[in-house]
Amino acid sequence: QVEAMALRLIQLFGEIGDQVESSFNEFDAAIQQIDADLDLDESLEQLQGVQRLGRDDCIRVKQIQGITERQPEVVAVSDALRAFFVLLGKVDPAEDQSDGLPAIEGALVVVDLLWVYHEQQGGSHRQDGGVVPQVGEFAELMFRHAENGKVLLRLLEVDSNSHRGATMRLLRRLFSALPSRMGPLFLSDPNAVASILQGLAGPSALRQEALAVLLLLSSPDNPDLQSILVFQEVVETLLGFVEHAMTERVAQPPDDPEQAEAWAQRRAAEEAEVQQLAGSALKCVEQLCQSVSCRKYLREVGVPTRLVTLLRRAPGASPAIGAGITAAISCQLQATAADADASAAGFVKAGLARGAAEVVAATAPDAVRLAALELLLGCSRMPAMREALRAHGDKEGEIPVVFVLSRVLLARETPTPVRAALGQLLEAVLGDNDGQSFVASSYAPMGPDGEAATGRQVLQVIAGFQSVADNAQGVPPLAGAELERVWYALHLITTMVHSNPDVQQVAVEIPLSVETAETLFSTVMQLFPAMTKCVLQAWNEGSQAGALLEYLLCALLTTLVTWFDGCFSAASKFAKSPVYLPALMDLIQTGHLPGVAGTRASVTGLAALLLGTCLERGAAQPGGVAEAKRLMQVLSDRIGVEDFNKRVESLLRSDPIATARRDKGPHHSAGRKAHEFRMFTQRFAVLIDRKNAAIQDALVRLFLDTGADPGSPGKSPTAGASTAAAGQYTDIIKMQSTELQQLREQNEKLQEEVGVLRKVQVSEDTRMLVWRNEALNTHCAQLQQKVDDLTIAHSKAQIDLHKERQRHRAQEAEMTQHLKLLTVAYEEVLARKDPEPVELDIDSLDPVALRRRVDDLEQDRADLLELLAVIQIDYPQTKVYTSPLTVWTPTSPPGVDGEGTPQELPGEGVAGKGAQPGAGQLGQAPPGPQLGQAPPGPQLGQAPP
Repeated sequence: QVEAMALRLIQLFGEIGDQVESSFNEFDAAIQQIDADLDLDESLEQLQGVQRLGRDDCIRVKQIQGITERQPEVVAVSDALRAFFVLLGKVDPAEDQSDGLPAIEGALVVVDLLWVYHEQQGGSHRQDGGVVPQVGEFAELMFRHAENGKVLLRLLEVDSNSHRGATMRLLRRLFSALPSRMGPLFLSDPNAVASILQGLAGPSALRQEALAVLLLLSSPDNPDLQSILVFQEVVETLLGFVEHAMTERVAQPPDDPEQAEAWAQRRAAEEAEVQQLAGSALKCVEQLCQSVSCRKYLREVGVPTRLVTLLRRAPGASPAIGAGITAAISCQLQATAADADASAAGFVKAGLARGAAEVVAATAPDAVRLAALELLLGCSRMPAMREALRAHGDKEGEIPVVFVLSRVLLARETPTPVRAALGQLLEAVLGDNDGQSFVASSYAPMGPDGEAATGRQVLQVIAGFQSVADNAQGVPPLAGAELERVWYALHLITTMVHSNPDVQQVAVEIPLSVETAETLFSTVMQLFPAMTKCVLQAWNEGSQAGALLEYLLCALLTTLVTWFDGCFSAASKFAKSPVYLPALMDLIQTGHLPGVAGTRASVTGLAALLLGTCLERGAAQPGGVAEAKRLMQVLSDRIGVEDFNKRVESLLRSDPIATARRDKGPHHSAGRKAHEFRMFTQRFAVLIDRKNAAIQDALVRLFLDTGADPGSPGKSPTAGASTAAAGQYTDIIKMQSTELQQLREQNEKLQEEVGVLRKVQVSEDTRMLVWRNEALNTHCAQLQQKVDDLTIAHSKAQIDLHKERQRHRAQEAEMTQHLKLLTVAYEEVLARKDPEPVELDIDSLDPVALRRRVDDLEQDRADLLELLAVIQIDYPQTKVYTSPLTVWTPTSPPGVDGEGTPQELPGEGVAGKGAQPGAGQLGQAPPGPQLGQAPPGPQLGQAPP
């Protein structure tokens, strides 16, 4: 117990010590706050009345700055904000402010610290019980004290960089908080923009603040400010700043290794900072380019040429600068803009297509190359830009830009994201009829561009893969880059033959060289057996080595389906081949596994779709019906119509096809980036949906043709063999008819529900709108009544104030006149010379005679007062002249009330002799000095004081 009590005592002493220490700390903080209040009040009092800042004022401002850094809550509740802006408002930019610059900078720093304090503590409770204002309220207060922001704009004109950073920081904060108030301020003072641009030539911190302010001013929300910035050559200045930032700086590092390492780190930090500033400058240019009027002016002054020049130098810059340049160009090439064609013509003339291609082909960071590709992809919507991409250069020997891009696409060292973006770009550029004809002509061996043409590059890639596949004893050992090259080579062929029967037929018939009879079709078809063999071998062995080849086989099958869609000769050659058709059937049979999705399911579905395309093309041609019937027989014997349809349906429902359907074409990517890999394109997804419907129609027609009378003589030999197919198709038709009927019933039910829901929703919306309208009308009437009441109250208050003002003015005039009379009377009293006191012998004086003399004087005084009373009654306006006599008489004379109105005098005679003595009337002296008696002061026989 003793030990427990001792521990408890120790714990108690510790708690007491903590409480004492806490109380001491609170007392110390209170003392410090009191000292800070006293120091702050003293410094602010000394700054009042200062007309020109000097060195002593700098010391006082420095003291206040120290108090603000330590205890901002003390300064926040003081009058420091108003005092500082009054002080800053007296700064004249035309005068030399060298002595007061530290004070100006210190005052701006104090205001900025107060802003940060309100931003952090806004809405919280102070120790005195008050609430810290929100930053918006503080911004309003600061804007008002700064003469609606004019003080800050005047400070920008002072020729010194020491305070401009703090001034621009406050302007940026105010613009962010009060954009509707600060916009007109800058419109009223265009010289402020020139002052901000001067900050770009200053230190790094000043340049950051200047660019931050310009970012706010150039926002699309301020179209008027955008016009002022453009016409003041802000874009040209910013582009010059970016050019300076991109200029290579040649400097020799120190010889000392340690100093060289520190120098390298310091230079890297400086370069990164400059690149960041250049990115901000390009962001300003991008915002200014979003205005139609600004774009027109920028085209006229040659800004597109400068932007393209910067783009050519982008490989040596940071990704931020490259992205900024491409974004600024893209803003001027918006397809939805009214001046898109004019902007495109300007950039075509400036060489944008070739400049961007140079960036893509250069050894630049992937981000810079992707930004250039995004720019070209956006430009590919415009016919003029597509023509520029396919045209030869102005200089001799310059190949078309498309050939440069395809060379990068098929290069081994190209990264996968860049290759994917290039594939999408070339699909957009070469996907129309002109582009398809252009790339088809590049397969000619005697073309003007030789092996640099896109077609010749594709043939080289295919030949290389064919050589490796022929020499391999199984799955060819190809790296990912080699497979990507073949995939995109096939993708280029698919783009060329898509929905263009003329190009499809030319590629089947025209030989690739004069030495051999090989055509592009035969060259592509040579890949089919090799790829099929490798993939089937990998499937049979259960190896994962053929996974990449599955992608290649998908690309090849996609090319063949697209090609056969409009070319019967190509489909016929494939169907009649004793090599290709068996390999295709093996793919359809072997590749399908229940529950297996992914690339293998896509291969099986594409193979089935290719077989159906050959069958549909044959059934659509007069001379191909027999071939179509043969294919249908093979399909029925080896696969079955139902399994065939399941494989095609699995392809149509696969994720790659669903993703491709969501795309909007080669110019859009449905929320995805251009560098993301896409197995199928949107155009191919549309094609296979259409092709599947055509295949089903062809199967039904062939079924009806071959199975109408299988036992009749004279029918084709295949009629009896198609009996099994007829039974299968009967079941399929019944099943599809049942599903169709169910879907129709479900559709009708859903339409009825939608109609009911629409009516209910419209009724609810109408009722809600009526209620809202009534509520708004009631609220509006209440507000109008309140406005009327406030207007009446305001009018009454104005009338009362007017009457009060008139009464006060009358009193003021009366008091002024009274003061003048008192002044005259006082001057007369001072002018009198008091007679020297005469020493009298009191014993020798006769008391009776003296008393009689006093009575005579009193009677004379009473008579005079009666006379004045009569005058005042008859002429009330004389009250002003007789008012000084109220010192010796009652407040109102007989017969006059307190407002100067005459009344009937009591008693008889002129003087009202019936009045009682001491009643306060004229004729009776009030208490105090009487006429005939000396006022308080020296008595007879005494000297005056």
